[in-house]
Amino acid sequence: MREFRCQSCGRKLVIPDDFTYRRARCPSCRAVVEVPPTPPGEAEEVKAAAEAPRAAEGARHAREPLEKPDPALGPRAYLPEQIARVLRQDEKVIYWGRPSWVVLAIREAWLLFGVLFLTATVARVFLLISRWAGEISDTLPGPFAHPWLLVLLLFLLVLFFIVLPLGVILFWSWRNTVYVLTSHRLLSRTGILALDVVSMPLVKVKSISLHRGLIQRLFGLGSLCLSS
Repeated sequence: MREFRCQSCGRKLVIPDDFTYRRARCPSCRAVVEVPPTPPGEAEEVKAAAEAPRAAEGARHAREPLEKPDPALGPRAYLPEQIARVLRQDEKVIYWGRPSWVVLAIREAWLLFGVLFLTATVARVFLLISRWAGEISDTLPGPFAHPWLLVLLLFLLVLFFIVLPLGVILFWSWRNTVYVLTSHRLLSRTGILALDVVSMPLVKVKSISLHRGLIQRLFGLGSLCLSS
């Protein structure tokens, strides 16, 4: 602590060592007084004393290994590595999880329905062309000789080269999407090959909206939107 006297009323004033302002207000006469500067040697000692706890805390964190899964730690023990690395020691994990499996099932169903509908449309057009070609000539040329085999081949090609790869991509996109709510912020991890982690401090949340469609209400789900 540093002591000096008010130039107006003579009262003894006490300020902490890390006080950096040049002026202060006397609580007795309410006058603005000049704060005497700290001697150079004493200023360095005060700065070193103020930075020592932070340096020791940083060194302790640097020596500590990353947290390993431990059931005793609660939800924090099973967090993805990309999110566990950015959490502070004093952060408490309130909730973490992925989107509902219903979301994945709906996406996969729409993908399968869309691709099969497109395949059926193409097969229908192909069969109509085959029938038209058969009415013109008794001997169907080339690929029109066995139209149903070609339709089956088209279906298998679409299934193995379009539906399955897109289904795997949707699954890994769902699996890698993680939402984490802590006592300080909300984090999300998305991506498949390149993973992105986005953090939003809770103090910056301005509004929260909830939307529940018909299918979401049937399964007890909803879409939560936060804006900052």
